[in-house]
Amino acid sequence: LFFSPFEDGDSVFIHRSEDKTISELENKFPSQGEAYKRFLDDWRPFASVVKDLFLSVPSPLNLGQKMVFGKAFRGDWKTSLPMVMKPYGELLDMYFSEEKIKAPLVWMAAQSGPPPTEAMTAPFLLWHPLYHEGGMARPKGGSGMLTQALQKHIEAHGGKVFVNVEVSEIL
Repeated sequence: LFFSPFEDGDSVFIHRSEDKTISELENKFPSQGEAYKRFLDDWRPFASVVKDLFLSVPSPLNLGQKMVFGKAFRGDWKTSLPMVMKPYGELLDMYFSEEKIKAPLVWMAAQSGPPPTEAMTAPFLLWHPLYHEGGMARPKGGSGMLTQALQKHIEAHGGKVFVNVEVSEIL
């Protein structure tokens, strides 16, 4: 999945295989592999529900049913919900003591934009368990290919795309 090198020559691998990742982390940083396993087990239900929400029609009812009454949290949702409201850096500190494990996880969460100290950003980190299920995909040719594909799709269906123009109305 991804590799994190450090200036001292050390490195951390996060493999597609959870077991391989956990084993390597545990061998390199005793107790941290088990912490990684606990992190994945605790937050996999949340990540799965968020993925399901992304793939469904959005509505407040949908959100409430899936998050509160669904299986988004292990145990009582009232205990887990405050964790989701934390900054993702703070949540990481609750699981890991080794900075070389936290660094790649923070980096991945930071790709969404907010810093690890910003409140209510834990979901950017809690998506992490799904990387072991689906891997990490990037558009062939880079992320700019997504906008090009969208433009081609719009134009193929009779739409027009304008760039560098002021928007006065969206129909």
